[in-house]
Amino acid sequence: MHNMVSFDFYKNDYLGSMLSETAFLQVVPRAEDWVAGLENSAQVTPYGPTSRSMAVCAVAETMEYFRRNALIAQASVGGVSVRYEQGDRKLQKRLLHNVAPYLTVCRGVGT
Repeated sequence: MHNMVSFDFYKNDYLGSMLSETAFLQVVPRAEDWVAGLENSAQVTPYGPTSRSMAVCAVAETMEYFRRNALIAQASVGGVSVRYEQGDRKLQKRLLHNVAPYLTVCRGVGT
C-alpha cells in the first residue's frame, strides 16, 4: 500500500501547475487507483524513488484534462449537429503514454 501523493509533492517535486489544490485532491484518489490497477495487471518498475508519485501526478493531470475536454458530448446549432467523444480507449492510451517517463510497464509477462 502506498501513501497518497500530496498536493505539496505535486507542486514542488512534480512542478505541476494545471491542477488547483481542490482539483488535485478530487482526482488523486482515482489516479492512485489507476496506477495500482496497472501494477496489479502488469510488471511495473519505477525508474527511481519518486517515480511512482510522479506517475500518479501525470495520471491526475491527464484524467483532469480529459474530464475538462469531454464535457460536451453533443452540440446542435440550427440544423448542424456535432458530437465530440473522448473515449476510454483514447484516455487509457494517453495515460500509459504519460506514465512512460516514470515507470517501465511490461504487459503479458508472467510474474
